[in-house]
Amino acid sequence: MARYFKHRPLLDSSAVPVRQCLRRLPLAIRDEVAAELRRWEEAGVIEKVDSSPWLSNMVVVCKKSGEIRLCVDLSAVNQAVIPRRHPLPTAEDITAEFHRSTVFSKLDLKQDYLQLRMAEGSPCITAFLTQVGVFQFRRMPFGLSSAPSAFQKMMTSVLAGIPGVAIYMDDIAVHGPDRKIHAERLDQVFQRLTCHQLTVNNEKCLIGVAETLFVGRY
Repeated sequence: MARYFKHRPLLDSSAVPVRQCLRRLPLAIRDEVAAELRRWEEAGVIEKVDSSPWLSNMVVVCKKSGEIRLCVDLSAVNQAVIPRRHPLPTAEDITAEFHRSTVFSKLDLKQDYLQLRMAEGSPCITAFLTQVGVFQFRRMPFGLSSAPSAFQKMMTSVLAGIPGVAIYMDDIAVHGPDRKIHAERLDQVFQRLTCHQLTVNNEKCLIGVAETLFVGRY
């Protein structure tokens, strides 16, 4: 989880909080959902609260594997969020950066947005209603409209000044004209990530390859 960064969404002061009603879940998955909520709570992703001026609904997605994935419908909240625009690079920008590079690594951050904490006083807008009570996110949730630019801004700050690095939110490409320079740059990236307590998903990383797909481009 990011050591020095927190996200505080900006809200339209005229926005009226929306409190949605509970969506009943099928009995067959209630125990599984409750167990997943406990896992999130124990991991520090969410915390239980007594009430909140904002209440969104939880959405349960069933994967092909038979497992479930929990999401929160923040569409009503997003209408009140004032977006902070931090530019995302285009595919053309990234392709231009790769010019003359022959060695590439692609790093995927583990848990993505959940590595960024919510600032004190702001989590109430992420509160959601479940059959076992009300929870709010302690870390930045998927589906929050301000999340992509906030995460891009954080990663740009974390890796600022390291040459041969392209960033697209939770994906990082490290490249260089030869293996020696590439290795030096990759080492700098890992040092920064370690310093900021950001972790990568080793299973999804590619290290020292001749080409890699990044934001739809090689």
